[in-house]
Amino acid sequence: MIIFAWMAGGVDAQVKQDDALSLSASKTEQRSDSASPKHERKVDEFSFGHLDSIQELIKNHCVDCHDGSASNQGLNLLHLSLPPNDSTLRVWEKVVRKLTTGQMPPSEAEQPPKDLLERGTKQLIETLDKLSHQNPNVGRTATFRRLTRYEYQNAIRDLLGIKIDAKSFLPADEMSHGFDNVTVGELPPALLQRYVSAAQRISRLAIGSKASGIEGFTIRPRPDLTQEEHVEGLPLGTRGGVLVSRYFSRPGHYRFVIRLTRDRNEHVEGLKRPHNLDLLLDGSLIDSFRIYPPKGNSTSTDDYTKPSHENVDRHLTKTLFIEPGTHEVGATFIKNPTTLLESKRQPLDVAYNMYRHPRRSPAIYEISITGPFQEDGVTERIDLPSSPSNPALTPWPKREEEQEACAKAILGSLAEKALRRTMSSHELDKILTRYRSVASDRGFNAGIEFAISYLLIHPEFLFRIERDSKSKSH
Repeated sequence: MIIFAWMAGGVDAQVKQDDALSLSASKTEQRSDSASPKHERKVDEFSFGHLDSIQELIKNHCVDCHDGSASNQGLNLLHLSLPPNDSTLRVWEKVVRKLTTGQMPPSEAEQPPKDLLERGTKQLIETLDKLSHQNPNVGRTATFRRLTRYEYQNAIRDLLGIKIDAKSFLPADEMSHGFDNVTVGELPPALLQRYVSAAQRISRLAIGSKASGIEGFTIRPRPDLTQEEHVEGLPLGTRGGVLVSRYFSRPGHYRFVIRLTRDRNEHVEGLKRPHNLDLLLDGSLIDSFRIYPPKGNSTSTDDYTKPSHENVDRHLTKTLFIEPGTHEVGATFIKNPTTLLESKRQPLDVAYNMYRHPRRSPAIYEISITGPFQEDGVTERIDLPSSPSNPALTPWPKREEEQEACAKAILGSLAEKALRRTMSSHELDKILTRYRSVASDRGFNAGIEFAISYLLIHPEFLFRIERDSKSKSH
């Protein structure tokens, strides 16, 4: 390795003296303030090798200023090693940036020949690239941070096989520099309560607990959608509507209620002629509805004979039996023929404002789903859904004497996936203790549900902890 340093010996004294005098004379002619003897002596002690161009560039145009003095930020190019090593890599990268952007040498100083500057910069860049390939430094992420809302949603899917909408469980993560995983190093008390509530609800979904009773949820598209064009995932030849994936924890009859978008006067927007509305489950047509404009005399002064929008969508209900698992629920309108508006500019697609840009056709406001209900001829399963609907919770006991062994197998597998590491027998006993504390009074299902909720609020599940490898080869 070539080192910019004082050379104690091995160099002919006469050559050193001639080089010093020649350099001193050149500097005196080019600048009004001649270089000091200190600089003359150090410049002569550069050694040359395969990096001759960059060394020549630094020798003749850099070291007069960058000799480590405080007036020049303490940058000392005389004692930096070439080729660069790990300790000097950052400094040489700064040198490259200064050279490539034209910041150095300064505009008021003598400028090096263009070919020398290009050759020297190229040599330095190639050397740094080679060093980076030999010793890559990819950096590292934060060693301790909370799962983002999106990561939490995916973790629940991978752990329990349940597709949830994390937006309904947790608040949005604060963005920083365009990323949502920068400001997740802490767990505020208010957010902790949301995690506890989410763990309880998700564990009930996983088990399909009857204790939760009848549940209801609402699907609502964004209000600033015109719903005039096709929605991806819905059948061709349709317009608008909504398509979502929803997990149904228990089998039974569920009631679907569809409401149309209304304006501030409680009039269904865009309902000027009949329209057809389809309700779909997993891509199959469940029912088709016909929507008519309200009947009555619009010019009447009597409120009882005026057209009423109150009941135009009251018939948009359907009750059907749904098996447990994840299903896609969709509702959409049959698209009526339309004419192309020929204009130089693309029409503004903002037809959702009552006064400025009213809707041209009806739109779906929300879909409410409630259930499961017990009806004649329907027998709800009391235990967990069969293995295909939730394979994460296997093996499931068939007899009471199998419950302890099945609980150990289920919770042991879930714990290793949730905490992202192997579990010791002592750690597994702690989880089983929580299971037994509830199962002894409320049964096997309640015990597994409580243990799952405990895992979902465990610090090692909510936080990503990156540990250094014990092996240096990694």
